[in-house]
Amino acid sequence: MARSPQKAEAAEFTVTWNVGEQGYTDGEFAGSKVIDDNFEINFYSGRYLLAPRYFSEGSGYISLQGSGDWLGNGFLISPRPTINNYFINKIVIIATDAAYTSKMRTQVGQTMRILFFRTNEFFSGATYTFEELSKFRYFNLENYAGNEIRIKQISLTYTDVPPAAWVNLTSVTKAKDHYDIKRGVHLLIDKPTIEPSNAFYDYFLTTEDTRLRINGPYVVAEDLCENAVVTINTFGRDAGGERLTTTFTVSVTEAPLTIDGAVGMGYGSIDEKLYRFENVRVQDATLDSDNIVLHASATATNKINVMHPGFNPLNTYTYVKGGTMSLFAKVRRNTTTGKNFLVEPEVISYTDKAILFANTIMASDEVGQCVTKYATVRAIINEMTVEELAKLKNAGVVNGINFSPVRARYVAWALHLGESDPYGDGTPISGMPLVPENSTTQNNNVLLVILLSFSVAVFLYFLTSKRKKLYLKK
Repeated sequence: MARSPQKAEAAEFTVTWNVGEQGYTDGEFAGSKVIDDNFEINFYSGRYLLAPRYFSEGSGYISLQGSGDWLGNGFLISPRPTINNYFINKIVIIATDAAYTSKMRTQVGQTMRILFFRTNEFFSGATYTFEELSKFRYFNLENYAGNEIRIKQISLTYTDVPPAAWVNLTSVTKAKDHYDIKRGVHLLIDKPTIEPSNAFYDYFLTTEDTRLRINGPYVVAEDLCENAVVTINTFGRDAGGERLTTTFTVSVTEAPLTIDGAVGMGYGSIDEKLYRFENVRVQDATLDSDNIVLHASATATNKINVMHPGFNPLNTYTYVKGGTMSLFAKVRRNTTTGKNFLVEPEVISYTDKAILFANTIMASDEVGQCVTKYATVRAIINEMTVEELAKLKNAGVVNGINFSPVRARYVAWALHLGESDPYGDGTPISGMPLVPENSTTQNNNVLLVILLSFSVAVFLYFLTSKRKKLYLKK
């Protein structure tokens, strides 16, 4: 939230919203934020672009990618429900520098019902200024050229003097009683009727149901629900000074889709729905922080990229080649390459053979299990990809599992059984050659030390498992 507005004149105020002060984390989707008590800002993504994101470089900025007309990223500044009838005179947008500016289209108006366009708007250096003597309450900006815009600051100047006298409202009537939509959809509701016709036409939406999210004039389907209630509230008031309200309901259902289907979706078919992808294979989890290639199966020829900052953090082993996941994501298209990709992923579940190995070897404590179970866990290792094996051998606490006690138990078993190559890759245990078989006393001493270390490690494993709170959505 920005600093409190500073009074500039008798009835005029200014407020400055600095991107770096909003509590974003690096790579986070920008979403919705409060500017001050009277106005808010809602960032949105173009249909075939990565969503607006925050980056901490310098003092921090939000990246708006551009594309063809109507397809670029942008934002909408709108009045908050608590507004005391303020009207904007001027907006100033400051970019990180002139190299990160672009051609824009703007829309302004007193209501969302009627917005006036300005095309071919440009920055002057790193600053863009929009000023309108007739005042406005809504301001929409869209990047519709190829260059990226990096926004670091937005300032508003507004007044409490309306452009015209108010007319009392007599009624508000909803257009529909109910909407059925899919998870992830941004629903622009049908406009209600507000009487009289010459009254101030504007409204805002509210809901107490956490499975829905209000984003300006949109209802966003966050999770499955049935007959969730949304309220339409008028900004204008009746003769008694009260806002008028009416309600409608929303039900949200799933929209499954396969990887093959996502690869084959045509340019005109791609939308803002959030699709569900079940049991897809991580075929090439590179160490690039923006890229995981998923396949429908281990042998599938079709593949699709998942693009999101931090989705595959460098050297964390969170997702590795050979793993399998289910996720929600939106389908976008790269207009340059003509290839589809997934954005805004939400992982529902993930597993790989390193995780399977850990859960299998740590499942119980039984006498003699090093003999009875060794062949089972060794068979899992034999099926691992190079990346899965690297995760088992090197990972710390990943996916809610502490791999250190997992390795300790396996090493103890291997030593007890005289296994010379427990990982099947020619690497000695702990990077050291095994003690010769005829050195019985030395072998026993090594085994005793490992078992003591292992006992402590097992305790830590189960302690971690009890306390862990998985980030994967169930």
